[in-house]
Amino acid sequence: MSQQQLDTQRAEVIDRNRTQRLATQAEAQRLADARRAAQAARQAA
Repeated sequence: MSQQQLDTQRAEVIDRNRTQRLATQAEAQRLADARRAAQAARQAA
């Protein structure tokens, strides 16, 4: 493989990892928000 191919492949992997990490963070935030909402609803009841 040429250096350019390796660089391109590495950039693609980094981009994929970043996308996955952002999706994971967004999911974790959604779960935390849902937990907070459920807790607030229980306290209000």
